[in-house]
Amino acid sequence: MNRRQLMRMAVLAGMSGGLAACGIDNDGGVVIDGPGPSGGSGVGGGLPVVPKLRRDAVSAAQLIQYFLAAPAGIEDEKAMLARVRAFLAPAAKDWSPRNNSINVVRAVAGELKPDSSSNKWSQQITILPIGVLLPGGMLAPPTRPGSRKITLRVSAAVDESVGGFYIITDEAGDEEPLDEILLSEAALGQFYQPRSLYYWNTENTALVPDLRYISRAYDDARRRDAMVKLLVEDGPAPWVAPAVLRFPQNSTKIGNVVQKEGNLIVNLSSGTTAIRDTNKVGSQLRWTLHRELASGALDVALQIESEPRATVRDYLSDNRAWRSPNAPDRGLFAIVESQLVSLDSHQVSSLMSVLTPKESKETDPKLLIESAAITADGQTVAAVRRDAEGQRYLVIGSESDPKADPLQYSLTAGASVSRPVWLGGESVLLVVGGELMQFSRAGGKQGAGESVSGQPNGKRITSVAVAPDGRRLALLVNGRVYMVAIQGMKKPIELASEGRYLPLELPLESPSHVTAVAFGAEDRLILGWTGDLGRPYIGECNVFGGDFRMILEEVGPSGIRVLSLSASPISPTDPLSLVAVYSTVKGSFRITPNEQLSFKGQLPQVAPSGSPSASTSATPKAPIVSSPFFTS
Repeated sequence: MNRRQLMRMAVLAGMSGGLAACGIDNDGGVVIDGPGPSGGSGVGGGLPVVPKLRRDAVSAAQLIQYFLAAPAGIEDEKAMLARVRAFLAPAAKDWSPRNNSINVVRAVAGELKPDSSSNKWSQQITILPIGVLLPGGMLAPPTRPGSRKITLRVSAAVDESVGGFYIITDEAGDEEPLDEILLSEAALGQFYQPRSLYYWNTENTALVPDLRYISRAYDDARRRDAMVKLLVEDGPAPWVAPAVLRFPQNSTKIGNVVQKEGNLIVNLSSGTTAIRDTNKVGSQLRWTLHRELASGALDVALQIESEPRATVRDYLSDNRAWRSPNAPDRGLFAIVESQLVSLDSHQVSSLMSVLTPKESKETDPKLLIESAAITADGQTVAAVRRDAEGQRYLVIGSESDPKADPLQYSLTAGASVSRPVWLGGESVLLVVGGELMQFSRAGGKQGAGESVSGQPNGKRITSVAVAPDGRRLALLVNGRVYMVAIQGMKKPIELASEGRYLPLELPLESPSHVTAVAFGAEDRLILGWTGDLGRPYIGECNVFGGDFRMILEEVGPSGIRVLSLSASPISPTDPLSLVAVYSTVKGSFRITPNEQLSFKGQLPQVAPSGSPSASTSATPKAPIVSSPFFTS
């Protein structure tokens, strides 16, 4: 089955809801025998929604749908297992999974087929594990990676007194037996909502997001309490932890988060401020709760041991993903006929001059630019260039010091080279010959880059993207997307050992075909890949590989690939609206929320270096636009 057929098949969805239950009745229904939600309405002001029960299914297909949503929202393992078992035939009442973990899977359903008996059906499902949903909403890497097929068999209940349908587990098929608790990715999205906790990086200079899944069954008050407790007491997820500072071990949340007089009042123990001041703690809380404040609360008021300490207002810039609504758009550039061109002004960039040694009286005719990256302030450029003999260099120059000669690093002869990306404003990351290298802005003219520590051994890296926070990377490793945090910023940087490959087989057909990656938001990636029949595609997913959606299908003819991707990351406080650019051998293109625009015909006629200008050429040719990118 090819990728197009898979994408057009129905993805199994679970019904929405989640709950915190202390008991389950014979049909998996909720029995509250302890403290439940703290009162109030559920998400959106309505009653909390819960997963559908076995008896709610009116067809075999619906039963399978509900079955793949059964474990959602139940925090007690015994209650969760009882709810899952309630969907099984009475003969399977003692069914036991290999463990009690909730395995989130992308599920693509085949045709529901009736068996020889009129009251039995079977459905083959291709599943791809996305991760293991842990307490606290963490999504750990899957324990059984890789897609596989299962068959779920359904029988109408023989006993009319109980009615409905059951999942049959005692009729073996050709596929693996059902031995795990499964939650469909669609059900994850309906029963849980993504929320980021925010931790200060190890230098205490900026916040780093930690994506979690919070039950939609929680009302507003309980959700806020849960998020603050996770932030302060439970700490960051393992893959993010090496890059951030957690609260001291004796830190606790005191009482509930309450809304009063336009504030959310958060009361913490004295230990929470042992390693940072109250303003930084307040900023963490304000960003962690920023989606909760739309209901009317304007600020976060921090208390320490019930003593008022700070009302948090000046916090936005602590998250580097945030951009002021009044900020100018990021500059957009590309390489046109081996020169750096602004796609905003349609002019050769003035930064070309800082890439040229000062003893040269004019632009070096041998200065052939292949790709580049520009800092957020637009003043410093790092460019990969080649000379007439084909030798490549990384050149760094800045308009902030126009009299200085550019720095020049010689790159390994004949090695493949990625597009450079800035890590902060002080160093550049570049893949050279399959190895991730770091180049300092303060290095020597003929210096060499340093190999980044902790990169996957024996693997070929082809591209790197830096998250807006500057502490997480997305690498393309042997054509697969590898997410990893930076655990040490001392040059060369050191990558954490808790990196994870993203599970993308089902939407992408094969994980080995990803050719470009960029951050479209602080927790979302944009991907370019080659699909079936060799055609290029563009899609996006979150940093776990979940919540995948197609952006552009068949962006070019067969046989070409997406060579580069760059995006203007969405600010966490703005509505989601993707703006990105990509290139293929057929040209460079821009993606906006409503259309895809080719740059062809919008650029000046830029003559190749060393040739007559386009204006004097008898037959000027259309410029070749490549490697478009936004400023950092």
